[in-house]
Amino acid sequence: MSLGGWLLCLTAADCKVWEDVAADHQYDSSKPWPANEDSFDAKSVRTIHYPDGSTYKGESLGQVKHGHGLQTWSDASRYEGQWQDGKAHGHGRFEHAAGDVYEGTWAQDKAHGRGTYINSDGSRYFGQWQDDQQEGEGEETWPDGTKYTGGYSKGLKSGTGSYSWPDGSSYTGELQGNDFHGRGTYIWEDGHAYIGQWQKNRMHGKGTLVWPDGRKYGERWEDGQEYGQGACDNHGREVGDSDDFKQTTGRCFFPRTKINRLLHSRRPHTVVFDAFRRLASPFVGVSPAVCGLGCDLNPSLA
Repeated sequence: MSLGGWLLCLTAADCKVWEDVAADHQYDSSKPWPANEDSFDAKSVRTIHYPDGSTYKGESLGQVKHGHGLQTWSDASRYEGQWQDGKAHGHGRFEHAAGDVYEGTWAQDKAHGRGTYINSDGSRYFGQWQDDQQEGEGEETWPDGTKYTGGYSKGLKSGTGSYSWPDGSSYTGELQGNDFHGRGTYIWEDGHAYIGQWQKNRMHGKGTLVWPDGRKYGERWEDGQEYGQGACDNHGREVGDSDDFKQTTGRCFFPRTKINRLLHSRRPHTVVFDAFRRLASPFVGVSPAVCGLGCDLNPSLA
């Protein structure tokens, strides 16, 4: 996002270099923006042409951009906003030739403070920035209705946050480096839920599967699979411990499916997070074991 080369990406393949742009465009409402380039006050206007084909028109101190101004590039990219000592600083709007837009506060040619990034596909991020990266609290939305609200650190989703998907499924809990990591709750669209610990997008540690009618299965998990002993809880009544998929009485299903695909964006405007909607639920396709609940726990969660 910097003026000398805007980088808003977290993988090399996704990098977009936005040449020569930056500025904080926090304009004074008492000095409304001009409708076009020619409407600046002629007394304070200077037009500067650069070797790369870009042009600046606006306030300046000598040949240094300073105050309100508009810079345009040969590829039709443009920045309109505040400048300080030749750098974008204050409040400003940058429009990339590809259609992406950032509008918000800038500091020394970098997005810094609060701002909105809108991708050409309609997805957007609104929140806090620091040194050209998402930092602090923010919200991302996608055209299909998917939404994330929560914390960021160095451009990655971290801390606590929540996802919601258009099919009604959701995740609320801790994240680290864009991954579900720590303690969190995932709820499927039909009301089934997993409440417990996660590690790099997989159920890992102590966790409980909960059915919509309140029945529970507590277990230790390792790398997305149950591990060790677990207990079924039929509305508060524990019925047997499991060990190596065996239990002492009754009948119950419990998960064996490895969660192996969670899509997590490394940019605020990439593929929608459809993560669990594309997974086999841990409630589906598992082997029956003895549990004493008489459960019919093989719902269709496609």
